[in-house]
Amino acid sequence: IMHLLILGYSHSYLADEGYYVPQALSIIHERGPRVIEDNPSFLHHPCLARLFIAGGIAVFGDNPWGWRIPSVIFGIAGVVLFYFICRKVAGKRTAVAGSFLLVFENLTFAYSGVAMLDVFALTFMLASFLFFLDKRYLLSGTALALAGLCKITGLLVVLVILGYWYLERKRSEPRKIGLLLVSSSVVFIALMPLVDFAATAQWLDPFERVYDMLINAQSIRYSDASPEMRAGTGMSRPWEWLLGLGFVWKGGDKPVSFSFTPMLFILIVPSVVYMGFEWFTNSKAKRMAVFGLLWFAATYLVWIPVALITDRAMYNYYFLPTVIAVCLAVGFGIQRVWQMSVKAKEKHTRWLLKGGVITYLVLYVLSFLAFSTFMRALNDLTSGGASA
Repeated sequence: IMHLLILGYSHSYLADEGYYVPQALSIIHERGPRVIEDNPSFLHHPCLARLFIAGGIAVFGDNPWGWRIPSVIFGIAGVVLFYFICRKVAGKRTAVAGSFLLVFENLTFAYSGVAMLDVFALTFMLASFLFFLDKRYLLSGTALALAGLCKITGLLVVLVILGYWYLERKRSEPRKIGLLLVSSSVVFIALMPLVDFAATAQWLDPFERVYDMLINAQSIRYSDASPEMRAGTGMSRPWEWLLGLGFVWKGGDKPVSFSFTPMLFILIVPSVVYMGFEWFTNSKAKRMAVFGLLWFAATYLVWIPVALITDRAMYNYYFLPTVIAVCLAVGFGIQRVWQMSVKAKEKHTRWLLKGGVITYLVLYVLSFLAFSTFMRALNDLTSGGASA
C-alpha cells in the first residue's frame, strides 16, 4: 500500500531507470538486432530482470506504474521470503521483528520502488536460501540461477549457501549440495540463451556473454570519475557506505531519497559485532549468527577487496542485499530484550526493557518517515490531487 500510494510521485527516470526502462521499451517495440544497437550497454547485464520490467510496461503502460510495479511485487515477495528464513534460523519472534524493520528500511523501500535490477536478484537470492534450508536442493539451485540471470551479483548467495552448509550442517549430504551446484550451473547456462532470445530475438553464446559481463564490470573505474560525477551519481567506495546515510537522487522532476533508515544505520556495525558475540556465547543463536555473518560477508565484505584490486566504481545499492543481515541481527536483539523483560523479576525492570523496545521501534518508523521520500511524496500527491 505504501508503494502504491507514491508510485507515480516522480514521472522522470530515477537512478538507473534511465538505462533500464529504455532498454525494456526496446524489448517491447524493437526486439531484434536494434535492441542491442540502440542500447550500447544492453549486454552489460543478464536480461531476465529487464524482461520483468518490460512485462510491467506491457501490462500497465509506459508510465511510472508500468516501470515500477514489477519491482514493488518482487520487493514485497522478498520481505515474505525473509520472514520465513528468519523463522527457520532464529524463530517466529525474530521473524516478526526483523520483517518489521525491513519493511521500514528506506534503502530497501526506495530501491524496491524503482525499475532497477537489484531487487529482482535479491528476491531470487532469498528464495534460493529458503529452498536450501528446506533441503529442496534442486529448487534452490534453480532460484540461484534465476538470481544470476537477473544480475550477475545474485550468484553471491552461493557463498552463503556453501558457508552455511560447511559450518552449520557439518558438511553433511555432500551429494545433495553437489546437486544444488550442478543444477544452478546447468539452469543458468541453459536459460541464458533463452532469456537473451526473448529479449533480443538473437541466439547469443552464454559463455561469451558471461565473459563479456565480467570484462564490462571493470569498465567503470572510480579513479576516472570526477568529484562532480561521483557526487551526482552516488558513486562511492564500499567502506564509505558505513560512513554516511546515502544520497538524494536529484535528477528528474522530484528529489528522491535513497538513504538508510537512520535508526538501522547506526546499528550496522554493532549488529555485526553482536552476531559474532552470539555465535561464540549462545549455542541457541548459532544458526542466526552463522547466516547473518555469512550473508554480511558475501554481500558486503567481498566488495572491499574487489574495489581495492580493480578500482571498480560502486554505488550504495550494492549494499541492498546486506540490509537483510542487519535486520536479522537487530530483530534478534529486539526479541532477546523483550524476552529478558518477560523474565525480569522486578516490575520496573520489565517496563524499562519493554519501554526501550517500543521506543526504539517508534523512533525507527519516525526516522523512516523523516528521511525517506514517502511522506514528501504522499503530501505532494495529496495536495496535487486536492488542487486538481
